[in-house]
Amino acid sequence: MSNKEYQVLDIVNTLDKANAITKQHQVSKYRTYNLSNSTTYYYRCSQYRKYPLCQYEIQICVPSTNSTPINLTFKNARCHEYRNTTSRLSSPIRASVEKYVKYNLTQSHTKTILSMDYPNVSLPTSQLSNLIAYQWCNNHQYKADDLHATFVPYYSINNIHDIFVLFTTKKLISQTPLTTLLQVDATYKLTWNELPLLVFGSLDADRHFHPFAIALVSNDEDSICCKDLFNQLQLISTQENNRPFYINFIMADGAPGNLFNIFFIKE
Repeated sequence: MSNKEYQVLDIVNTLDKANAITKQHQVSKYRTYNLSNSTTYYYRCSQYRKYPLCQYEIQICVPSTNSTPINLTFKNARCHEYRNTTSRLSSPIRASVEKYVKYNLTQSHTKTILSMDYPNVSLPTSQLSNLIAYQWCNNHQYKADDLHATFVPYYSINNIHDIFVLFTTKKLISQTPLTTLLQVDATYKLTWNELPLLVFGSLDADRHFHPFAIALVSNDEDSICCKDLFNQLQLISTQENNRPFYINFIMADGAPGNLFNIFFIKE
């Protein structure tokens, strides 16, 4: 589609009204020009990545004097006939997954319902698993006013063989300033896709274990997983307790124990 000259869309008196119009037209700002007598804002279709042939644009020219009206102009018609190819599941399916995750449906139930809603769409198990895990993490973001709510301060989900999801609560992580001992162990019991679950915390004087957090990982002997664990534990401890987690002793098998010297012991 050939470009056209800008045509008048509307004339308003305030920038707030102009911004309200851009929201109605589903565009996003991508450029700003500041001149001596005016400022011009350029907007394009908010779905331009999904529809690369769509060249719809809106321009807002804001004069430097408040008494002068603000002109909104546009050019090109919307073109959503061609959709960019992508390996992701479609937006309607992702929206459905978001809804079903909020309802706490299992993966098998979610896939069954999606198969009925979208009978002609292929639903690869690995892709659906990653999307469900990703959405679950998004739904469990940080809650500043809840001491006991589980939240996910960090996650990395690429595939079933490259995953790290950290779970904790404000109450659990608040215990890190009370000790310099870190104990790390892994369990394979009752975990998603039989992945190892790292449990880490510390023992008190009576040998009672106090957990700080848990992490679902792709491989408990992987140095990258251990690096993520140590780094994120330091970050979340600093964020919640205003001080890093000072560790003098660690109890761990395999890679976590070997990596202690790398991440915590300073010359």
